[in-house]
Amino acid sequence: MKYIEPKWLIPEDKQQIEATGVDDNGVQVKIIIPKDNNNSDYNSLMTQYTIEQIDKNTAESVRIFREMQNRMSQRNLEEKGRQASEELFLAKLEAFEMDEVKNTTNKEFKRSIRKSKNKTEVLINTIVGIINERNKK
Repeated sequence: MKYIEPKWLIPEDKQQIEATGVDDNGVQVKIIIPKDNNNSDYNSLMTQYTIEQIDKNTAESVRIFREMQNRMSQRNLEEKGRQASEELFLAKLEAFEMDEVKNTTNKEFKRSIRKSKNKTEVLINTIVGIINERNKK
């Protein structure tokens, strides 16, 4: 059997090797081979690869895995940022659709809503502005 890209199943342990085995018919199977000189699969694997090559494959696999995790984390952060911005925009839009806000001539009141940096500020500025407008009447 021929083996493709063998790597340590648990890099810190180095007791089992994960590899893709290819038989004479080209059928590929994932296999786990214990590090045991009495195991024929292990001996066959060691005729094709050295421990150093397995270490190198493992290091590369770990590097790629961590890189993928970092990219996914970055995408998640970017998505959360976009979602927060969209929610803030919608909160401001909802505030400006209220009659008390829509019909006011108080520019500072409207500006305070526009300048809000999060949904809580939008809510607070809208409530305070509406209360102030009602107290003027």
